Formats: sequence, C-alpha cells, structure tokens
Amino acid sequence: MKKQALSKKETSLSLSVREAITIPWGKPETISLESIHFPEKERNLNLYLLFARTDIRKIKQSINKIGLTTPVYLARSEAGYSVVSGFKRLAALKASRWKAVDAYTVSHGAVHARQLFLFRLFENIGHRVLNEFEKALIINTLIDFGFHLGTIGEELSPLINVPPRTEYLHNLHQITTLSIEALRLLASGGITTQQAMELARFKRKDRKLGLTLLKYTKWNNKEFSEIVTLLGDIAARDGAQYREIIQNTGIEDVLRDEKQNKREKGKNIQRILKQKRYPILQKHEQMFLKKVKSLRLPPSISLQAPAHFEGTFLRLLITCKTYQQLLDSVEKLEEIKGKSSLKELFTYF
Repeated sequence: MKKQALSKKETSLSLSVREAITIPWGKPETISLESIHFPEKERNLNLYLLFARTDIRKIKQSINKIGLTTPVYLARSEAGYSVVSGFKRLAALKASRWKAVDAYTVSHGAVHARQLFLFRLFENIGHRVLNEFEKALIINTLIDFGFHLGTIGEELSPLINVPPRTEYLHNLHQITTLSIEALRLLASGGITTQQAMELARFKRKDRKLGLTLLKYTKWNNKEFSEIVTLLGDIAARDGAQYREIIQNTGIEDVLRDEKQNKREKGKNIQRILKQKRYPILQKHEQMFLKKVKSLRLPPSISLQAPAHFEGTFLRLLITCKTYQQLLDSVEKLEEIKGKSSLKELFTYF
C-alpha cells in the first residue's frame, strides 16, 4: 500500500524538551471558562479520550474536595483562549459548573505551534500512560510539523512505549483517519490496535465493510491480517471490488446467520476466502482430509500436511499420557501401514 507523503518541509530537528520549557508563561490568571474555546478539530482529537472510558467523575470529586492542584495551560489570542494542556481538568470544571479557573497563559504570537504541542506532549507523558490513539495522534501531529519518522522513532518511541520501526509508526498514525465508529470499537476493546492498523490499510470506501467484518466476527491479529491479504489478492486477480467479493461468495449469508457465534463466522469466512483465493489448494486440502478420515485414526494420532501443501514432509504426531497409550498408537500405525489411503497422502505435496 502506498504510504502518504510527509510534509514538504521536513526537518531533522530533535524533539527538544528545551523548546517546551522555554515558553514564556505569564503568572497565573483567573480566566472565565466561557472564554476558553474548544474548536471542532480539538474536540475530534480528544474524542478517543472520552470513548476510552475516561471517567472525569474522579477528577470532579478531587476538584470539589481539594480544588485544582494541577495547573491548566492556555494559549491566548484575540478570539479567546485555546487549551494547551488540561483538557480533562477543564471538562471536569465545566461539569462541576465552575465559572472560572486560574491558568497559566501565553500569547499565540509569542510561540510557535510546535512549541505548544511539545509542551503538551512532555507534560502528559510525564505523569500518565498514553493510550494507543493518543500515540497515533502525537505521531500524526509531529509529521505535520515536519519531523521525520526516523527522528520520531529514535527520540520519541522510548518515551511513549512504541516500537521505533518506521513502518510501524507509519501504520500506527494511520488509525487517526478511521471513522468515529471504528474508534469507538477500538476504545471499547472490540478490536485491537493491530486490527485498527489493518483496517486503515483499506481504501476509505471499503473501510465500512472492513469494520462490519470485524464487528460480527472474532479473529486474532494474525487471522485478520490474513483476511485483509486474501481480499486484496482476490480483488487484484479478478479486478473485483471488496463489496463484490463479499456479495458473490456467500460471506453476507455467514454474517447474517444468527446460529453461528462470532468465532464460527470468522472461521467460515476465512475458509471461503481461502477457497476463492486458492481453489486448487483447497481441493487438495479437502481430498487430503478425506483420506485421513478414512484411516479412522484415534484422537492420539494426527497426520498433518505441510503448510499450503508446499513442503515435502508429512508430520506424524502422537500424543499420549501413558506408555500403554503409546503402544496402542504404534499398534494402530502397524495396522494401517499397508492401506492405500495412507500411501496416497504423499501424492498431494
């Protein structure tokens, strides 16, 4: 998948704490809460905090009991004040019907937006653990400011606990482009961060379909990654849209089947897509399993074909708890060694 281009004005500047601490904050001022603006963009950037079970009730209780102990920082302009740090504290104050707050302020004209962001960043990572979406937003914002992903990986990754690999950082920041519905599902634990990154690989017009698959099935990270790859391979080979693949393979019927649980639906959809992607492979697999079944092996004996029938070895697995069970398994193998079905298993790979 083609990566989005970085800012034209890339910079190799370090993520400097010095930039953050040299902001010329004034003395604390009493600011009316009505004059503090929460622009639409800023609200969107903080939606995940609210979705992720961020409970401001504890903050409210603390404020009502002992007052505001951690300061709020605001940027001042002709239009009023915007929040630099203290979003949740201000939300708790508003919910408690406070009219004003003592805050440190600085003029927008006196600092660069990058300085304000770095101050917010270091102020937050200094006293709490960031969730994955916040990390993605941080990376996204630093890219907008012109920082290289390599610089971010080297200097920021250890601070916010993410792998420093450029590819991972790129994929992580892409989840900021997902829909509110997808972010709600991520926040509630309905999907994992890895699955959200896979979902972001979908073209925007296909993401709703991808989200539907995640909502009504249950896959681990590896399985969903395989689903994304299978869909992409089939679409490229057949010149088909994802929605056409879903409609023409019976997957829609699987999703609507109320008799199947999420795990069963996931397994069936995985099987359908594999059959569509590898029709010859699936035929071999079905014939192999049919031959194995005809041998009437006990549960203690398992015959396994190589992955994708691309290897050269048949795996024989014997599981036993006692010596007698081992002897019984060996006796069963002696019994079937001359059967044609056993010999034919070696013709599939």
